[in-house]
Amino acid sequence: MYRRSCNNYIYKWVVGKKWVKVSNKKAWRISASEDSLWMIDYPEQIPFKFDQATNKFEQKGDLAARWISAGMNGEAFIVDYESKKPHIWRQNTATWTPLSDTYPTMVGLTTSKGGRMYAVDWETDKAFK
Repeated sequence: MYRRSCNNYIYKWVVGKKWVKVSNKKAWRISASEDSLWMIDYPEQIPFKFDQATNKFEQKGDLAARWISAGMNGEAFIVDYESKKPHIWRQNTATWTPLSDTYPTMVGLTTSKGGRMYAVDWETDKAFK
């Protein structure tokens, strides 16, 4: 379990102990899945993924993001800061790829354990999948 504190640092719950700071890097948004921890850094709003081997966050691309959601198998979804459109990060391409132009502009998004994406439309505030 992870949390972002009011000072913008990310903490991980260590069972039987306490909240332990993950990094000195500040986060604007965070999202974790069973196999990954993602964040949008503060204040630049660039996506980063935590590398368990090095215990450091690694920058993933240079696309500024409004929202992030950890997906399955190391994937992540973001809402691009400028276009408000969804993009996906896949390990095999190592780049942010726009999903489809048919998606409306988005306020935020999340993904389910099964990989389904849910989002909120920027214009109408209606949720969709």
